[in-house]
Amino acid sequence: MAYFESLDVGINVALDEIFNNQNLCKYLYYNEKDPSSQPTITNTTSLLLLNVFPLPKDPDAKESKKSYLNIYFMSAQPYQKNSGFKKTFLCFDIICHLDIWLINEGIRPLKISAEIDRMFNNQYYKDLSTNNMFFVDWSCNKYSDYFYGYHLTYALGQDSNTRC
Repeated sequence: MAYFESLDVGINVALDEIFNNQNLCKYLYYNEKDPSSQPTITNTTSLLLLNVFPLPKDPDAKESKKSYLNIYFMSAQPYQKNSGFKKTFLCFDIICHLDIWLINEGIRPLKISAEIDRMFNNQYYKDLSTNNMFFVDWSCNKYSDYFYGYHLTYALGQDSNTRC
């Protein structure tokens, strides 16, 4: 499989992992102060393109008081002395409306960050990376006057050899 086609597969692996994490999906879906105590989300894939986006999407208007999770590949670099493989950067944007930042358990975007880090830091997923992924960066971002959040970056290895 060619390098860019494998990225498509990788995003789907990451999305599957996100949708299999009920706690994370509750933090994203429920705007209440106690998202963890809310009912189980039976069809977590319904969050796709509503709360979870496989692209770097900006939040909707200020009236949309909800949480977003963007998952995408930002860039890639060849490994030194081995151009057949690339270090690829998988990014997560955790974006929450200010009115729903605080929850009974603490701070919603920090809880989401922790769930993502448990799922991806130093973890290996066969169709996502040729090695264990590792944490690279975490930063706070302002997405608009009403939406703030965090940007998480993980590095992973990818086979970039093109096969005919």
